[in-house]
Parts: sequence; structure tokens; C-alpha cells
Amino acid sequence: MFINNVIESNSGCYLYRTCVASIMYADDLLSSSVSGLQKLLDVCALTGKELCLHFNDRKSHCVVIGSKYQCQLASLTLLGKPLQWVDSIKYSGIIFKSSKTFTLDINQTRRKFFGCVNSIINEKALRETQTLRAAYAGRVRPPSLYQI
Repeated sequence: MFINNVIESNSGCYLYRTCVASIMYADDLLSSSVSGLQKLLDVCALTGKELCLHFNDRKSHCVVIGSKYQCQLASLTLLGKPLQWVDSIKYSGIIFKSSKTFTLDINQTRRKFFGCVNSIINEKALRETQTLRAAYAGRVRPPSLYQI
């Protein structure tokens, strides 16, 4: 019902004659105009009210991708509360930046990845060091000594 109402509003983006007003979830909206986005927000607010769903306006943000990314845009509202235009948003762990073209900021993800890799490498090195220390301390005997 939710997605159908968004599609029927004819206010979202279209790609090859397919409405892509909502990406993955019903509350992730795409529009090619500010007025179209406001219409989508109104449809979501009305449908949410019918389904007893609540939106958190403090977690809802707007970002511009395209030639008007540096322009002062009209305010958008969700259930009468203003939404903030931001320079970037985090969506499923990926940061989307407001710019002239579609831009991702993967630096934070890259740092987390290398932090995990370094942690694994350090843990393995620690285990190898402990094994070597035990061998030198005489706790581990080479297999050749067991054959005598």
C-alpha cells in the first residue's frame, strides 16, 4: 500500500519508464524536483497516518545531487515539521555526498576495513610470537625429539 501510493503520485524519479521514487524502503524517497519530493513526503505522511506509522523527523534529512547542490532550496516538511538539507547522508553504512554528480565517501568504511584487517594481523602475530616463545622455553619440542 505504501509503495503503491508513492508510485501512483507520479512525483518520483523515472528510469527507463520505471518509477524509482523509493529505493529500498518506503521512506527512502527520490524526486527530480523539490515540489515533487514534498508531494512524496505528503503521500508518505498520509499513508503512514492511515497505517498508524510514525516518522522521526529528527532522523529525516534531505540531500541534493545535481546542478543545484549549492543553491538555497525551499524548505520541506514532514507532518508539518521542517526537514533539514544536509551535505551528506549515511545510508546502509555508505555516505552519500551532496554534489553535482553522484558521489560516495568511502573513507570511513575504508578506515573500518583496515582497522579490522590490522586487528586480525596483530592477533595472528601475537599467537605466532607466543608459540615461538613457548618453543624457545622448551615447552614445545620439535617432532624429531619424539622419534628418539
